[in-house]
Amino acid sequence: MRTDASRSAPGWRSKLDTSRSCAFTDIGCGTQSDLRVAYERVRDIADAYTSSGNSLYHVAAVRTEVLAALDRLYLTYKSRPHGEQREHWALEYGIPMALLETVAVMWDEIPAARRGDYASEVIAHIQREHTDRGANRAWVARTRIMAGAVLGDTAEIQRGADELTSTVTFFAGEGFHPDGSYIFHGRVHTGGYGASHLLTLAEMIQYLDGTVWAFTQAEVDFIVQRVFDTYEPVMWRGNLMDTFRARELVVKSDFEAGKQIIDSIARIERYANAEDSARLRSLIKYHVLASGRAVTAFHSRAQQIAQDASVAPRPNYVAFNVFPDADRAVYQGGDFAAELAMNSPRRKGWESLDGNNIEGWYEAEGALYLHTADNSQYTSSYWPTVDRQRLPGTTVSAKRLTSAPPGKDSPFPEDMNTDPWVGGSEVSGRYGAAGMALERGSDAFVDTSFRKSYFFFDDEIVAVGSGISSDIPGVPVETVVENRRISSDEVLTVSGAADRTYTSVANSATLNHAVEWAHLGGNEQIGYVFPDATD
Repeated sequence: MRTDASRSAPGWRSKLDTSRSCAFTDIGCGTQSDLRVAYERVRDIADAYTSSGNSLYHVAAVRTEVLAALDRLYLTYKSRPHGEQREHWALEYGIPMALLETVAVMWDEIPAARRGDYASEVIAHIQREHTDRGANRAWVARTRIMAGAVLGDTAEIQRGADELTSTVTFFAGEGFHPDGSYIFHGRVHTGGYGASHLLTLAEMIQYLDGTVWAFTQAEVDFIVQRVFDTYEPVMWRGNLMDTFRARELVVKSDFEAGKQIIDSIARIERYANAEDSARLRSLIKYHVLASGRAVTAFHSRAQQIAQDASVAPRPNYVAFNVFPDADRAVYQGGDFAAELAMNSPRRKGWESLDGNNIEGWYEAEGALYLHTADNSQYTSSYWPTVDRQRLPGTTVSAKRLTSAPPGKDSPFPEDMNTDPWVGGSEVSGRYGAAGMALERGSDAFVDTSFRKSYFFFDDEIVAVGSGISSDIPGVPVETVVENRRISSDEVLTVSGAADRTYTSVANSATLNHAVEWAHLGGNEQIGYVFPDATD
């Protein structure tokens, strides 16, 4: 059962009304997404009905209500046009997945003929020729395989299996890239669409095991290598770094994203060759224990591995990785890590879609996010409360931008940099350098230029900037050294004519003197040094 189904299902059940097109009193059913949400709610109720340990388990009235809701939603789904491009994600991906998952858990309760009706309608909605790649293609393939299984249609299963394995390769556009990047919609989606793609592959490796459609060992090896090349470098103590998650960074926390990766790896591990399987178990145990979360928060297989005394957790990861296709670099220094987010004409810097992440303007503007012992720094309240125009490491105009209205996408362009001089290189896999030149295009909402370089050593990061300018009269340009959430036991000390300490927002102040250094002490130990004293 989904971990949140037992919590949400009683509330969804209280709103059921099968006389309505979308079967719920609070869903108007005017869009395809409304119908998708309705199907997902019914799936949660069905999950609760078939899973022990909650108030809806095997309640006869719940069974009747789920079957009635499925019949009502089926009539609505059947009335929606096939092959429609508008809101096609709901019709071809979201609704089929929720419907077929409900059929799976309610299999013995749904008459065979009705199961066939549902699966046939799903097939009818996904019959158009799909040119999608990456996660979208994998979702369609998964849906086709599941619908084919319900219908006993081996040809449909074969078609789905072929579509699925066609995503197990590198792509120049959407999907996995040889440098470890995962790109989708022209943006960095390692922890968004990429994470969903990995989970779909992991689930289908299990689902097809022992059948004529099972993954080959070479295909499994490719997927396992993506764990090592694409995900291990961007994980920090159970969390998945935010700059690899596009708009997802405001949809779910870095821990929730990291947990999904760990759970996917746990599904894959037993199908890997012996050497890789041992390495995957070690990686899983490290992240589960280092996350600081209860072991029970993870997939059952991950729990087993974490509690297995014969499995040694992986040592702290030490490496510098550059992802040229993503305009990203990550330094893992053992007891700390840093992610550098840049953008170029190759890659859009941020993403606003479906009303999410409407203030992501500067997320990849040379932003430098530091990870330390405070494993929750970017979890929970960071993104809702941080000043999105003063992200750490950025050099930006002080011009204040206007956010889009709630529910609307940002009107500002996501591809603003016209200078291709963006990238980096590593030395012995341990140290590295990266650089970014910024020149705005004619449609940019601010006009700032700079050249910045970053050097990563054992326990030091050196940042150098030059050519910093703006064409907006009277508006200064700011370089934001840090923008960090601190706890009550941490103290910030700033140098000057007389060193000053700050323990809370209440006793903060604007400094009017040159600063040579600053130190954040307490749970974290971070020092900031300015070779030339600066205001």
